[in-house]
This record gives sequence, structure tokens and C-alpha cells, in this order.
Amino acid sequence: MRKDAVYRMRVPKKTLAAIKRVAAARGEDASEWGRAIIETEVRRDLAAIQLREQLLAAKPGSLTEEEAVDLVNEAKRATRAR
Repeated sequence: MRKDAVYRMRVPKKTLAAIKRVAAARGEDASEWGRAIIETEVRRDLAAIQLREQLLAAKPGSLTEEEAVDLVNEAKRATRAR
């Protein structure tokens, strides 16, 4: 991934309004919530890209079931909120 890459996400108006309402009720900044959502989505996308690249690089039949499960678990760990 390029370090200078820019990600633009469109959040549905209803979702954005709900985030703002909840953040205001808690006295928090809605932009922090928005950043957290974007970070989670980017992390999930990167994990999926890496998994796809690893699977495409593997020779047919060379990936055992255990290795495939390990890759899936690694992708799940990468997408968890931190």
C-alpha cells in the first residue's frame, strides 16, 4: 500500500446522522468515530487483499487445509478493532 494513498468513503446519511446523535449524547467528537470506522474498513480491505495475493501465489494443490485455515484466521485477526 502506498503511504500517501487517500481513501474516500461515503457513509449513508442515516448512518452518519445516527453517529452524530450518539456522539453528541455522549459528549464525544463524531469525527473520532468516523475515523475509527474508516480505519476498520481499510484494515479489513488490506487483509482481504493480502489473503487474495497469498492464495493466488500458491501453486494449485500446494496449500493444505491447515494452511488455508491459518490464512483465514490471520485475516480475521487483522480485521478486529484494536
